[in-house]
Amino acid sequence: MDGFIILDFLVKNTSSETQNVEDIIYSLEVTHNLEGSGFPDGAEFFDGFEKLSGPLEPNEEMEGKFITFVYESEEYYFRKDPGNIAAGSSNQVIWTIKADEAR
Repeated sequence: MDGFIILDFLVKNTSSETQNVEDIIYSLEVTHNLEGSGFPDGAEFFDGFEKLSGPLEPNEEMEGKFITFVYESEEYYFRKDPGNIAAGSSNQVIWTIKADEAR
């Protein structure tokens, strides 16, 4: 690994059912290569960071930080794990983060 990336993010439950925040976070990853695998949230392994957990009621929001390892790159992708997409449990969502904007 070449470094770390820390993302501030907000999760909102737009469904009509209570969702488990851990399930949402577990399905996200950061990668520098869309054709390869990525790295999941590791907040629980770093001092000063807390992994989001608990129920998220309909229309409720929760803010948190996503921290993970990254390889040196000009841009990174924050996305749903492709395995979840292939299984049909979600649509693909990808955010592109330029390295020079992330510093």
